[in-house]
Amino acid sequence: MAFIGPVIVLLAAGFALLGVVMIVRGLRGRRVGNTPHCKRCDYVVDEALLAAAFGRGAAASPKCPECGAVLRAGDAIRQGERRRRPMLAVAGLVLLLVGVPVVMAGAGGFLSSTAITKHAPTGLLRWQVRQGTQRMVDGGLAELVARNINLKLSTAEQREVLDTLIERFERPSNGWTAQCQEAFSTFEDAAGPLTEVEMVRLARGVKIEATIRHRDRVQRGKQMQIVVELTVARPPPKEMMVRCQARSVRVGGKSLTASNVGYTGFQIDAQQLNRRIMPDLAFSTLMDAPTGKHPAEIDVDLVVATTMSQEELDRVVVSHAREIEIVEATIPVVEELTKPDAREMRQIIKVPRLDVHSWPKRHGGVTVIPTISSVQEAGKGRPTCFFDVFVVPDPVINPRAEFRVATFRDSGFATIDMGPTADTDLLGTLRGKSSVRVVLRSDANRAAAQTLHTSIWKGELIYDDVPLSFYENGMLQGN
Repeated sequence: MAFIGPVIVLLAAGFALLGVVMIVRGLRGRRVGNTPHCKRCDYVVDEALLAAAFGRGAAASPKCPECGAVLRAGDAIRQGERRRRPMLAVAGLVLLLVGVPVVMAGAGGFLSSTAITKHAPTGLLRWQVRQGTQRMVDGGLAELVARNINLKLSTAEQREVLDTLIERFERPSNGWTAQCQEAFSTFEDAAGPLTEVEMVRLARGVKIEATIRHRDRVQRGKQMQIVVELTVARPPPKEMMVRCQARSVRVGGKSLTASNVGYTGFQIDAQQLNRRIMPDLAFSTLMDAPTGKHPAEIDVDLVVATTMSQEELDRVVVSHAREIEIVEATIPVVEELTKPDAREMRQIIKVPRLDVHSWPKRHGGVTVIPTISSVQEAGKGRPTCFFDVFVVPDPVINPRAEFRVATFRDSGFATIDMGPTADTDLLGTLRGKSSVRVVLRSDANRAAAQTLHTSIWKGELIYDDVPLSFYENGMLQGN
């Protein structure tokens, strides 16, 4: 809410105060009638006590039998019974509800204004960061960073501010803006590295979402691919890694052994808060359960760890349950499609260029990274694709000399076999060239084993004169 003027705040405060007075008077009520009552406890004074209260001598000034107060005429006895006024209390409550939010909003804008933050003590600014609105948080952080730059904060105060930021992040309901991230980096550099306890506190504030997917029909005795898609919904301000590990896989009540299990890492930094090292985790299990439909239950552990030592900071269990059908090995589970034709597929799948990266290795070798973009997602007008990528350096002179350099999949495929290291002969052949032929060729057998989809496009796509960029030791060479 924008800063509210002082006149409006004062009027709202007056309304709120008037509302409090009206609520008190309405609930307390006013006296009606002439019945005498004790002023202290409101006890009904009978005629004998009343006569003694107005009498003289030793019998004068009797005590109230309820509370023991001395009953003296004029100051200890009140006439009439109290009757509450609910309408007055309701009207006061309305004024209070109208005035208090305006006063709080004005106070928040006042506390977050530069005039106040410049003179506020460090403890009050830390309270703003911990409990205030986002406007108050940003204003308090800006002043704390300025004081740190001007060397007005002691080492102990720097550590206290860093602890306040950690406390804010470990509560998932609190917002975490770029201003918070900048302040965190500033005070981490000033106060020194985080302790293990502080890293654990940060890990508690990380939000991770996971989706487990697998094919609905698999062949008995074959490997079943399982994919765990991870998304960091609230990345931490300090570099961490999120690992995904298979805990258990059960099909039809029988426990299966997971193989090819690695880990998926999300590395986080201040400049790029959600930089994914791998898009998902893929592992496989041998389907030795009997044929038929069975419940499939899969549990995985999501582990938040440090980036260097990979020491565990926090762990979350993700469960998945869905039915799966196991068929005989002779029954195909992947359908090979030839529609749309290759001409239409070339319009859908583009190969704008080919980047070749050569890095020195002990035994030599070259890493080829093809850049391929799909302009239409699978399942939206075309079947899923699974291609081996081949490069033909001299399509005119020697069209049969082709090199397999990588594997191309849609986003719905498991990330397995990222592509081989190309033959060293390719290095000398491609050096100095400006364009090559690229061939995408389906491999139905590998697609059936390594994809989650049941409709695979089968065919061959040829792209002539694909621009080539050749990098050696990270430097662009010539073309």
